[in-house]
Amino acid sequence: MYRKSLLALVVLAALPVTAATDRTLYVSTVEDEDGENASACSLREALQAATTNRAYGGCIAGQLDLTDQIKLKADTYKLKKPLIIGSNITISGADAADFNKEDPYTNTYPARSRLETTIEPADSNAVFSLFDSTGSRATVNLNNLILQNAKSNRGGAIRAGGSLTLNRVRISNSSATDSGGAIYLEGGSANLNAVDSLF
Repeated sequence: MYRKSLLALVVLAALPVTAATDRTLYVSTVEDEDGENASACSLREALQAATTNRAYGGCIAGQLDLTDQIKLKADTYKLKKPLIIGSNITISGADAADFNKEDPYTNTYPARSRLETTIEPADSNAVFSLFDSTGSRATVNLNNLILQNAKSNRGGAIRAGGSLTLNRVRISNSSATDSGGAIYLEGGSANLNAVDSLF
């Protein structure tokens, strides 16, 4: 009886620690790496780790059956090729809010501050969408980001095959030769919800 009680106590004591573990994928480099550097986690590697639920490059493994969270710093991320979304994901740029000030437009806290995380092609002549979820039809949530200078045949910045939610996202100077200069929704399951965003 004593051993069973002790085992139950040990298991219960461990639960809060497990539940509180932060499983966010923190991107630590602006370089568009793809497995070649185990000491840094790139945005592309974080997406791969989220899709396969295995550690990749310098990133920890994504979570099984949960929407993975990827966090970026205030910086500019230059892509060599499109980011293929393979699973439900939330990608957030640096926090763009000042909790010490009241927002002059909404008269509520926090006040919105400048967006400081940018994603764009490394080559100004490159032709590809920055994000592409048409293969997986995954749910994509983007927060506090600037997407710019992208061009493609469909969906300059984003080509979405599933649900797309934008919160404080600015898409600028992006174009498409066919349709969807900013965003192209492809297929019956694609839909868009945009809040406080600018195209």
